[in-house]
Amino acid sequence: MKFALNYSASAAALVRQGCIELDLWKCPSWPEVVAAAGAELLVYVHFDLWAGSGDLDATDWNRVEGFLAQTGTRFVNLHLAPLERSPGEGRPSDGNPVVERLFGDVMSAVRRFGAERVIVENMPHEYPGGVISRPAVDPQVISRLVHEAGCGFLLDLSHARITARQLGLDEREYVTGLPVDRLCELHITGLDHDGRYWRDHMPLTDEDWAAAEWAMAHIHAGRWSRPEIVALEYGGVSSAFTWRSDPAVIAAQAPRLRTLVKENGRLR
Repeated sequence: MKFALNYSASAAALVRQGCIELDLWKCPSWPEVVAAAGAELLVYVHFDLWAGSGDLDATDWNRVEGFLAQTGTRFVNLHLAPLERSPGEGRPSDGNPVVERLFGDVMSAVRRFGAERVIVENMPHEYPGGVISRPAVDPQVISRLVHEAGCGFLLDLSHARITARQLGLDEREYVTGLPVDRLCELHITGLDHDGRYWRDHMPLTDEDWAAAEWAMAHIHAGRWSRPEIVALEYGGVSSAFTWRSDPAVIAAQAPRLRTLVKENGRLR
């Protein structure tokens, strides 16, 4: 497994100083960031692509293919993110228009890149941008989608924990209901609550570390598929991330998570 970190100026300085060790940077699909990060380490691109939203047809696929070729990025990632068009929209059943849009978008990407190059990411049920339609966060729907499309799964552990809390479900039962047998990439961050929403991309607390250790223990024990990449998603380059790119946090938490990835995790 490769250990990755969101690219940020703070993290790049720590790499140059020899304070943290990474296998590669995780970058947005911004040419200037990819170029800067690529001067430091290997890079992979995490694309801003949304399945089920109605926007995927407008994607500049030549641009996506350019980044794949430039960086050697293996996967084209799709966020499962159809926004609710009416309160409580949809049930996870055959013939549901939300499910049909999700399957249609994922299969479109699979036809273009091949199932082995496409991964789908679970999203929070509610976030500041809106409410993700319930079928798109249902583990049974996500599992059926992944297995029928033949694609891989990107487990965002924080997204899953947020969704479980929002729906009043047990976090670990919710996660294990997802297609962890097709796991290709894992994202880990800390959580906090801003008074209205749960938010991720925060420093890990003891509770967050327990969740990370639990997930990594399942991977090391072979109960889940072994992902190619485990990424710490703390820090970044946009205004949404610069205030949470504290070098002290990165210097403390990146080595700890890297050790967890490279060595056997332990269940709690």
